[in-house]
Amino acid sequence: RFDPKRESYRKFQTSYERFQVAFVAFFLGLHIITLTQYDNPDSVVRLILLGMGLFFAAIGNDMGRYRQTFFMGIRTPWTLADERVWKQTHRIAARWFVLVGIAVALMALLLPIPVAGVLSFVLLMVLVVGVYAYSYLLFRRTNA
Repeated sequence: RFDPKRESYRKFQTSYERFQVAFVAFFLGLHIITLTQYDNPDSVVRLILLGMGLFFAAIGNDMGRYRQTFFMGIRTPWTLADERVWKQTHRIAARWFVLVGIAVALMALLLPIPVAGVLSFVLLMVLVVGVYAYSYLLFRRTNA
């Protein structure tokens, strides 16, 4: 009701439902980890990083199908202003999200926790800044 582009949700209903399932599963996993691993902080961090990686890979898998809305997807001023920029940004971001998600999950399993935590944080920040910058540069190039 609050989204002026609410009709767009019908165009990617399956992807929207998958996002909802991934979102609920991630937070259910966090809850279970908190309840069962409260006495093992190393395990908590490792499992949270693993869950984050899987969550990013899962949402990235469908991100290329997201349609322009005000509540889902990569909502920069440039993606909201131009549907072509939205589509191209989401197509490339989908690949990046899957790759970063897999990398974070693997780091959680294979690296010492402090290293995995720092590298995951850096990688996620590079992802966010990269997607934001990409949408801006694409908007400038297509609207020049």
